[in-house]
Amino acid sequence: MSMNPWVTSVGSIGGGWRFFFLLGVLLVLLGVLAIAAPLVVTEAVILLLGVFVLLAGVFQTAHAFLALRWNGFLLELLLGILDIVFGLFMIAWPVEAAKVITFLLAAWFIVSGSFRIGAATAIRFPNWGWTLVGGIVSALLGVLILIGWPETGQIFLGLCIGIALLFQGWSWIMLGLSLRSLMTTTLE
Repeated sequence: MSMNPWVTSVGSIGGGWRFFFLLGVLLVLLGVLAIAAPLVVTEAVILLLGVFVLLAGVFQTAHAFLALRWNGFLLELLLGILDIVFGLFMIAWPVEAAKVITFLLAAWFIVSGSFRIGAATAIRFPNWGWTLVGGIVSALLGVLILIGWPETGQIFLGLCIGIALLFQGWSWIMLGLSLRSLMTTTLE
């Protein structure tokens, strides 16, 4: 048998390399579906997030009333109510909530990208060029989102999820194929 730890550990998984390969294929298919229907994915993500924020608000409001004598009661109550309002907003109007979230993400990309550009060019630390490139890409992405906003807000989150699933799936496929190749070479 093989002494290679990768082959040994993969061999202990039922299906071996096939498990990684099939997981990758599944994730690629989900990614393609998400890219094909980004509005549906965006709405689903916002609805799920809205439910979680609403539940958090309900629990926090209930907890505030359980701790009436605590001097932070009013703050906890207000934050709970705020979560309830935002949760209901996301559930009732998921497309509008997605637009708001996308706008905030675009602003964050621009600001964080600008800071990275400024830091990289001012300090010039080791490998500062990569930080500069990352900052430029981040800032440009933010600008591109804002140029197409509010329409980009309807699909941005779904596209991001689809692209992430696509690349994650592709990496699992490549790992599975590499492990298969490694297993056949090591077993010879």
